[in-house]
Amino acid sequence: MRQPKFKDVNVTCPHDCPDTCSLVVTVDKSTGKAVKLKGNEEHPITKGFLCNKVNHYLDLVYNKNRILYPHVRVGPKGKKGKFKKVSWDHALKLISQNINKNLKEYGGDSIQPYSYSGTLGMLGYWGMSERFWNKMGAARLGRTICIAAASTAGIYTYGAACGPAIDEVPNNDLIILWGTNIVSTHVHMVPFVEEAKKKGAKIICIDPRETRTAALSDWHIQPKPGTDAALALGMMNEIVKNRKHDLAFLKKHTTGYREFLDKILPKYTLDKVSRITGVKKSDIKQLAFEYGSTKKTYIRPNYGL
Repeated sequence: MRQPKFKDVNVTCPHDCPDTCSLVVTVDKSTGKAVKLKGNEEHPITKGFLCNKVNHYLDLVYNKNRILYPHVRVGPKGKKGKFKKVSWDHALKLISQNINKNLKEYGGDSIQPYSYSGTLGMLGYWGMSERFWNKMGAARLGRTICIAAASTAGIYTYGAACGPAIDEVPNNDLIILWGTNIVSTHVHMVPFVEEAKKKGAKIICIDPRETRTAALSDWHIQPKPGTDAALALGMMNEIVKNRKHDLAFLKKHTTGYREFLDKILPKYTLDKVSRITGVKKSDIKQLAFEYGSTKKTYIRPNYGL
């Protein structure tokens, strides 16, 4: 019996995205190269729908301009600098000689490992190099060159939980997309938002910019850049004034709620918040009323906030 020339392999997209798309890659068994890539239609969230970047991933993988081997500079730095291809053995020898020289002359702190998440594999991200650098006594890396500040702020604001899953969106009556442009940057959420709209949900976009997501929404609120916190505080003040807040929840799950309700929120009147944000008082009041009066709500904030 003749063996098939091709085989399908199920893999996971390696990019930094919460959707974790399942991919089906067709491989030519005679060459070992991937010849086709598509989304896995059995994936419960992405359902075979890939973003534009990953749809063309094979163009990147097999691009003739990819650097697949080490290169070293020959000649001076700057515009006249040139690079030549060398073997892995030669490159590793150069690196080890340089490391040993600096360790001997200046100590471990003179060596700064500089890395980040790459393609998000857990071994590469968290563990492969750490023992090596620790053994050497190299300088520490805070890994703050990407989302560390936003992640820390998120933990202080929301706690360690990551929020509701996007497939819960259609089960809500009010969807608030706050500081996020899902049509451009979270495409797999869009079908769930559209399903929610068909079921009667109202979609509110809060963003200073006119975006494709704003066009998708029923109501676009445009605060001045950097004034989102004031808008949220103004909403909360209106919600508390109208007794739409859940006091039992606050008592059980929060710290400092009483001082916050009594001393902080009253400062954020409609007049003050409108001056700060540029949003009409009537819109702030309406936004607070709609959110405070709807039990089944879904807020999707993003780092744009």
